[in-house]
Amino acid sequence: MAKWTEEEEARLASLYLKVPLEILVKEFPRHSLSAIIVKGNKLVYGDDRTWSPYEVDILVNEYGRLSNKKIRSLYMNHRSEAAIKKKALLLGLRKRTEVCYNETFFDCWSPELAYALGLLLTDGTVTRVGSGRVGRVDWCLRKEDSVPLFVLRQLFGGSIYESRQCYILAVFGDWIVSKLQALGVDIRRKAERNHFPNVPEEYIWHFIRGLVDGDGWVRYRCRPKNGCELNVGFCGREWAVRWLAQRWGDFLGKELEVRVMERNDLVRKPLYRVQVYNKDAVAVCKEMYRMCGLLFIPRKRNAYLDFIQGKGSAVRRDYPSEGE
Repeated sequence: MAKWTEEEEARLASLYLKVPLEILVKEFPRHSLSAIIVKGNKLVYGDDRTWSPYEVDILVNEYGRLSNKKIRSLYMNHRSEAAIKKKALLLGLRKRTEVCYNETFFDCWSPELAYALGLLLTDGTVTRVGSGRVGRVDWCLRKEDSVPLFVLRQLFGGSIYESRQCYILAVFGDWIVSKLQALGVDIRRKAERNHFPNVPEEYIWHFIRGLVDGDGWVRYRCRPKNGCELNVGFCGREWAVRWLAQRWGDFLGKELEVRVMERNDLVRKPLYRVQVYNKDAVAVCKEMYRMCGLLFIPRKRNAYLDFIQGKGSAVRRDYPSEGE
C-alpha cells in the first residue's frame, strides 16, 4: 500500500465530497479506491467509520445486484460484510431477486407506454452501473405520489426500492436501454437531452400527462380577494418547455408565453416554464385525464376535480363536471 504524501493529503482534502469518485481515482492513481475513501473520511470526518456519500451511492447502485462479498472486494476493503449489510438495511435496500420482465411492453406504442416515457424523461434516469456497466432505468416519485410506479411495475416488471423521500422503480438490463433507443428516446443525461421521441398523435396526451406528473404541477387554490383558480404548468429546459407550449397553444388556439425562472445558482443552466389558468387549464386537464386509467398522480388530478366541482368556494362553478 502506497504511503500518502502531504501534498496528496492536501489535494484530497480539497477535492473530497466535491467531485465524482471517478475523478478522485484518476487524481490519485497510486492509491486504491478503498484507500482513497478511508483517507478522505479521516480527513473530512476525523475517522474512517463514518459512511461518506460516495459509499452510500455505491450501495444504492450495487447492493441489489452484487453480493456483499463482491461489493467489499470491488469497492470497500475497509468495510466488513456485516457492516455493509447493516448499512444497507438502514438505507432500506434489499437484494434484488430474479425479476421477470414483460419486454414486449416496449415493442409498440400504447397509452401506458407513452405515459411511462413522459414520466421517465422528467423524473427518471438511464444509466449503466457496476464494473460490468449493466443498463439500469429508474423511475422516481415522492412517496405520497408513488401510485403510478406500482401500476407500471404490474405492466412491465421491475423492482421498487424505498429511499428516504421517494420510491424508485428500477429495471435492469441492456435490453431496456436498446428498447428505449429504438423508440427514439434520448438516453443521455437530462441536462444534455434536446428532443422528445416521436410519439403518435393518438397517445400524445398520455405522454404529456407523464411530463406534467414528473416536472409539472396542477394546483387549485382559493384566495379571499381573487377567488379560486386552477393552474397547470411545466418547467424544464427551454426546448422541452417550448415543445409543450406549442402543443398546448395549438390545442387552445392561442400563443402561450414561455418565461425564464429565476435561480440563485448562476452556474447551472436556466429553467423555463409555461402555465395556463382556469378555463384553459380545465381544457388541458380534461384531455390529459381522458382514459387515463390508474396512471396519474392522485394529488394533481384531485386538484382538477376539486376545481370543476367548486370545492372551497361558496360560488357555484361554471364548469362542466367530469364526464360531461
